[in-house]
Amino acid sequence: MHRKRNVLIVLLIACALIAGCATIGAGTAPAAKPFAQMSYVERATYFQDIYNKQYDDTAAMGAMPNLTPAQTKIYNMKKEVLTKAWPLIRVYRTIVVNGGVPDPGKEQEINNLINQLLAAGL
Repeated sequence: MHRKRNVLIVLLIACALIAGCATIGAGTAPAAKPFAQMSYVERATYFQDIYNKQYDDTAAMGAMPNLTPAQTKIYNMKKEVLTKAWPLIRVYRTIVVNGGVPDPGKEQEINNLINQLLAAGL
């Protein structure tokens, strides 16, 4: 009786180990490339992705009934920053797609706006 139980326990442990080994590394994203090492196209995509996520988040927040005063303040700030960021990101992307080199000052301005958005989301 004890022998069957011990064999069953060993088999269950072996199955758990095999399943664990099979999933090592599954679902983990590769390390993000540092911003300084990104190409202009990658940076434009990065800016656009963050903008889109923040836009969706802000739209969802705006659709919520009964926002608290603090939430309303965050919503209005994010809406204002998104309004400022969109034309800059659009021009940046257009320059990059056409093979140009974007202005580092404008790139920094976009980064500053994105940092404001991300900080507001915390």
